[in-house]
Amino acid sequence: MVSSQVMNIFLHTIYSGNIGEIENAIKYVCGSAISQNVTSDEVHVSIKDLPAQMYTLPRNKIVTQFSESTNYVFDGEKQSLSENDGRQDLYAFIHRLNQIYSLRKNDEDAEMRTLIDQQVVGFMDRLVFTDSKQKPVALEEFVHQTMQELFREIEYQAFFHYDGSFVLFVSHYIYKYILRTSFVPQPSEFLLEAYIEQHYGKERQTLKKIFPEIERRLDIQFDSLDINLFSLFFSTLRYTRKSKDIDGLIIAHGFATASSIANVCNRMLGESIFTSFDMPIEASIHDISTKVEEYVRENGTVKGLVILIDMGSLNMIYDLLKKTVAVPILCMDQLGTLMALEIGNMMLQGTPLTEIAERMKESITPNIQLFEPEKAQKKAIITTCFTGIGTAIQIQKMLSECLEGLLEVAFFPMEYSELTTNGVPASISQHYNLLGIIGTDDPLIPETEFVYLENIISGENAQKMAEIFGADLDENGMKIVNDRMVKNFSLIRVLDSLTILDTQKIMSIIEELIVTLEERLALKLTNPRKIGLYVHISCMVERLIRQVEITEFADLEQFVFTHQREIRVIKDAVSVLETIYSVQIPLPEICYIHNILFLD
Repeated sequence: MVSSQVMNIFLHTIYSGNIGEIENAIKYVCGSAISQNVTSDEVHVSIKDLPAQMYTLPRNKIVTQFSESTNYVFDGEKQSLSENDGRQDLYAFIHRLNQIYSLRKNDEDAEMRTLIDQQVVGFMDRLVFTDSKQKPVALEEFVHQTMQELFREIEYQAFFHYDGSFVLFVSHYIYKYILRTSFVPQPSEFLLEAYIEQHYGKERQTLKKIFPEIERRLDIQFDSLDINLFSLFFSTLRYTRKSKDIDGLIIAHGFATASSIANVCNRMLGESIFTSFDMPIEASIHDISTKVEEYVRENGTVKGLVILIDMGSLNMIYDLLKKTVAVPILCMDQLGTLMALEIGNMMLQGTPLTEIAERMKESITPNIQLFEPEKAQKKAIITTCFTGIGTAIQIQKMLSECLEGLLEVAFFPMEYSELTTNGVPASISQHYNLLGIIGTDDPLIPETEFVYLENIISGENAQKMAEIFGADLDENGMKIVNDRMVKNFSLIRVLDSLTILDTQKIMSIIEELIVTLEERLALKLTNPRKIGLYVHISCMVERLIRQVEITEFADLEQFVFTHQREIRVIKDAVSVLETIYSVQIPLPEICYIHNILFLD
């Protein structure tokens, strides 16, 4: 096992001799480590094992930061990182796509695309935002630099324009799921394969140009799953490159700093206004000048260029550029997201460079606050269920029918576990006005309205629904919504939508079960609580038949010990379901039923 610190030193040391010098150093390191681990099956190589001359050899100025928890494992057959395999979150994403396709494959293509896009954008944002919080290791930084160069070449040659954050996502994906993971079997099937071949032709053509070059430069091999997923990822690049009077560049020092700012601005403006250059901390003004000259030459900029930079001598950069660049240039430092947004908005409106310069002189003076008018955000509702995304999709479908023609709302079906673990995704919270969450269990998201599905069915949440939609619908509109909910959210229709079971049969069994529980536990259940049991137990039986039961419950042993009498009664009462449907109800499922009965 080799520490990342040792790998970092080997990667950045400048060797005066040939490959033999590196080979001898590696042999020395291994010998030193083995001599200190003679009784162990594992050999741990650390900085103290390096030969003395390694500490004095010159190194590259750009020293990659490393993660202290990352070690490299060499076992004679394969090399991998000693972290847990990272493909599990990828396969969870694939599982959600399969569920969406299974449930909605007969819907209109636009509806299917919307649901798929929501999952894809959410996955991409999570990968970029999560991995960007960690310091990049040497291999990760190399992949990112290689991807930046490649995508710029393709953009210039084929007139494709890629968002800087998208390039960062591609780099993270390759590093995390291809280079960093040892072999993991692929999911048994990917249901969208034929659908992608039919509906994502343009994206697949783009991949034919890009993938061979990525494989050549990084010495990797993409499989069929990667090709299908990248077709979905590329479909999110919806910024159309219109004929602009002025081009925009954002240049910042650091890993993905410029890319992140450009990504936010381009998304909020709805068009790819800015191209980003992420420069190393040690980059000089000559390096920046060279990058700009290449951009102007290869991108065909003729009408003007706005350059936003984070720091550096603006006068010196401008003096270098005006000698070699024959287009009007407006340079500004003190780069920030708000500043870039305002300038990008002016560029969209076709504002001349001279006017942009005058306006920004007024805005950037000290002690002056510039407030940008808020852009009206689309409204959104999240639907959720702890039994999985399938139920959340069905709830979304019924709600959508209730609001059709009255209010334009984007629905985001999400798994309950994902909401409780990660909260509301940034792709929703930053770009939508979230009206509320509707589902079977409250994920306890701060400052967000939640409505229980059973309360909609029982009609006891009319006031809360009015609070959610009241600001956007008049009295007549709310009446229409309430009437539709009475029709769409009758108990029979809800169970028909949520399960494939015989609705009348399962309702009859649950009715008797509720009577038994009330008698044996001395309970008087309210209507919403009874409806909650109907919905939960119906979904539970279907999950058990499909063998996707819930297997986790917080502090299970302690909970069962504390409530052992009630657990015994519930287990005995629901045993009738095990007999009729030939299933086994696990203990965590019994505990969830207990909470529906007793928790407020």
